[in-house]
Amino acid sequence: MTRRNVVLVLAAAAAIFGLTLGIRTALALFISAINTQTGLGLVAISFAFAVSQLTWGIAQPFAGAIADRYGAGRVLGAGILMIAAGTALTTVAGTVPALVFTIGVLIAMGAGAAGPDPVADAAIGETEGLR
Repeated sequence: MTRRNVVLVLAAAAAIFGLTLGIRTALALFISAINTQTGLGLVAISFAFAVSQLTWGIAQPFAGAIADRYGAGRVLGAGILMIAAGTALTTVAGTVPALVFTIGVLIAMGAGAAGPDPVADAAIGETEGLR
């Protein structure tokens, strides 16, 4: 693999990680809009975000292990789909359990699946030939 290809792989990995982390983090900017749309209150929304932090941390090593076994591309694709589904469903979450599921489970697991472990797995796997 040439240096140019390594740079492209690392740039793609950085972009994927930046986008997934950015989407997950930027969601907090919309707390007021989520509160207005769902009417569930700040306590429920804060609880969903707290569950999200825990879920994201727990999901990462499992996502990395699954990426090692089945390939990082599949895990990244599944993570991106979970983030998209969770983001879309957040607007219609009318109960606290639904909000916790969309923000605290779907988006967080998606961000974990498209986060540092699978992205690093893919980047390291592609650049190992340089040694």
